[in-house]
Amino acid sequence: MISTRDQNRAVTADAISARTVWLGLLLVMLATAVAYKPGLDGPFMFDDYGSIRNNSAIRMETLSAASVLEAARSSHLGAKFFHRPMARVSFALNYYFSGRSYAKFDYKATNLGIHLVNGLLVFILTTLLVSRMMTSSSPLAVSSGSRPGIWGWLPLLTTAFWLLHPIQLNSVLYVVQRMTSLAAFGVLLGVIAYVVGRNMYDNARRAKGVVVMVMGVSLGSFVGVMSKENAVLTPLFACLVEFFFFERRALSGKHKRILKWCIASVVVVCAVGTLSIAFMRYEVLVNFYDVRNFTLLERVLTQPRVLFFYLGLLFFPSPSRFGLFHDDIVLSHGLLDPWTTIVALLALLAIMGFCIWGVRKRNLLAFGLAWYLVGHSIESGVIGLELIHEHRNYVPSFGIFFASAYLLIWSMERVRIRAVIAMATAAVVGVFMFNTYTRSLIWESGDSLHYFAVQTNPDSYRVQMGYAGQLQQNDGDIEEIYRAYQTAATLNPYNVLPVVRMQRIISGIIHQFDEGSLRPDELEVMPALADSYDDPLVFLPEHARALDQKISEEITFRLTNYAIDAETAVALNELRRCVGSWFSTCPSAEQIEDWVLLTLDRHHRVPEQTAALMVTLARLRTYDRDLDSAVGYMESAFEQTPSEVGLLIELALMYVDFNELEAAWSTTERARVLVESSGRRASDYWRLHEFLQERFEELSLQPDGTEVGESPSTSNDNSE
Repeated sequence: MISTRDQNRAVTADAISARTVWLGLLLVMLATAVAYKPGLDGPFMFDDYGSIRNNSAIRMETLSAASVLEAARSSHLGAKFFHRPMARVSFALNYYFSGRSYAKFDYKATNLGIHLVNGLLVFILTTLLVSRMMTSSSPLAVSSGSRPGIWGWLPLLTTAFWLLHPIQLNSVLYVVQRMTSLAAFGVLLGVIAYVVGRNMYDNARRAKGVVVMVMGVSLGSFVGVMSKENAVLTPLFACLVEFFFFERRALSGKHKRILKWCIASVVVVCAVGTLSIAFMRYEVLVNFYDVRNFTLLERVLTQPRVLFFYLGLLFFPSPSRFGLFHDDIVLSHGLLDPWTTIVALLALLAIMGFCIWGVRKRNLLAFGLAWYLVGHSIESGVIGLELIHEHRNYVPSFGIFFASAYLLIWSMERVRIRAVIAMATAAVVGVFMFNTYTRSLIWESGDSLHYFAVQTNPDSYRVQMGYAGQLQQNDGDIEEIYRAYQTAATLNPYNVLPVVRMQRIISGIIHQFDEGSLRPDELEVMPALADSYDDPLVFLPEHARALDQKISEEITFRLTNYAIDAETAVALNELRRCVGSWFSTCPSAEQIEDWVLLTLDRHHRVPEQTAALMVTLARLRTYDRDLDSAVGYMESAFEQTPSEVGLLIELALMYVDFNELEAAWSTTERARVLVESSGRRASDYWRLHEFLQERFEELSLQPDGTEVGESPSTSNDNSE
């Protein structure tokens, strides 16, 4: 029989353990902040430019409802619907509170703050699940003779794994991935609300429990989807918690039926949300594969290997294996091409079978794996997204870390070498922190980031492109820059952008030869003229001209034969800017126009990209002072994306450039209607509006072209 003194000691021990766990959580959060500190001053990367740096709509000058609405509407998808508005508004607020500037530290520190808040939610969710484990009948759950104190460490250990693992770094230091972390905030809130409501339901507060469950999951899904669409999976995560952690045998028939309807309504939330997103983005989803150089079948066959690649990163987190890009993954063209495809597929099916078995047995290892698979069900599914990104593990990794921490605690309770396991666990957490700190140091500057990436992942097309771009920014060696672009062009035989960059370098070299500022190399053996676009760079005029011709032919070949992706429009617009800036490193405007027309002939299903190509043509025509053709292309671009205010603003500026002020004014009036209905590009519109008003005042004219003080009717009579 246990004495009262012994019981009090046990209670005191558990209380001390609880206080220790909370202190441990504080230390883990502090360790996380330390690990990420070096990278908080690092550069913007990749999509950061399109969504933040080059997005005028998030330059919030005043804190008002109008500016918030404009930021929320700042997606390129236009006024059809809001696209991740919560994340976009947060970018605008960062700009505003950073003194109207793009303070990299402020943006990334905000991301770190969100990561820490999410870590707290992970801790709360895991604590709630441990509480359910204490009464669960699962064979692997806490036994009746267990001390609650040791299981009190499970939430802390799971949170430490989740916060400190280096796979989370891209979701923190890659600013635009705030979309991922804010979506995770909604997911975690929704699942926590479900567990709280479900506990109420078990404790006879059934009406309140149902309200908390349904409303909590619905609001969590909504909050998450406002930052990223995969938060629509929140109800499925809640269902996993229901099936693995809660029992329904003790409920009466009536209450079981109510609970079934509650679970069904939660699933309906997921289904309705998914169908709504699919309906609103139908054209985008249908056309995804038009801009990919892989098929639906190839994507589906490749993703099982991707999921095991992610697991490899989670369990063996060497810094050299991580990176912003993993586009060097080999496509699966069939079950045996490569042979690892069939192995990964069979292993994945086995895991799915284990998860289904685990639902009946309430096996918590199966729960972790099921959470992981559900979390990847959208981004590793049939939608034609890019094949692989580390940040996609932000929410799914919780399942793996929970299962791993559970297994460690379960082992410590049952073996005598508990201290050894505890020290090994602490060592693992330390390794996670060290590797995250190491990765953060690499992200400290563009130079270190790109140099490390090209050393550890030289077969990545995007790594080579980023490295070449960084070298150009630093005025690096022209031959090294050219080799990097050449390598990128070889690694990705479909994309036109690296070949365009190669031609610009060759064009600059030819220009230097022509003006006498560059002397030819003195070679003992004269090389044969280039017969392929990927021939080495030789500083001889004849060789450079031959290479230039081969590169032009390669650009034409790629535009003719391969999928037209977003980077194609970027490449052609880059050439257009080159011509407009009168640089010596660009081909003729006629050649560029031929390439754009060739691209348009093949590509017309993705409206945003088609519009971008037409805008490029319009700008080229302005250089020839051909206003009619330029206006025609701009109007065609607007027909492709009739909600894009920016096209009307640019058309108005085009009229201004030709001193057609009346046409410019009428175009701004067209833009005003869209601005008022959508709230997009309002600040750009008003700047243009004020500029035109000043121009009219300088010329003593009214917007309709009449002189100040003269009525339109008088003007018409005089003209007659």
